[in-house]
Amino acid sequence: MNRLSHAAMALALSAAASAAAAPAAADPLTAQPACQSRADINQLLTQRFDEVPTALGLQSNGHLIQVFASKDGETWTIVTTRPDGISCIVALGQHWQALDQAVADPMA
Repeated sequence: MNRLSHAAMALALSAAASAAAAPAAADPLTAQPACQSRADINQLLTQRFDEVPTALGLQSNGHLIQVFASKDGETWTIVTTRPDGISCIVALGQHWQALDQAVADPMA
């Protein structure tokens, strides 16, 4: 089973646990991202997927955005953490590339 399948399973388990507390959205476009405590998300990404934080930024609303990536760059996950410490996985994928310098045209 590949990394994306594992992540999807982890997100599904998280969503199933959340569904017990609140009704699930009928429309997948309105579904909420998988959220857990910051420590739980960090532990999942580090221990299960060998991803570590590689970049971060602070949004104007006080949310912390972190990019986690595997050391070989094969997989990545973007996590947002609210001021109350709850983190949500908002995106994940494969083939992460860190740029040495800013690129004016990402298609260049």
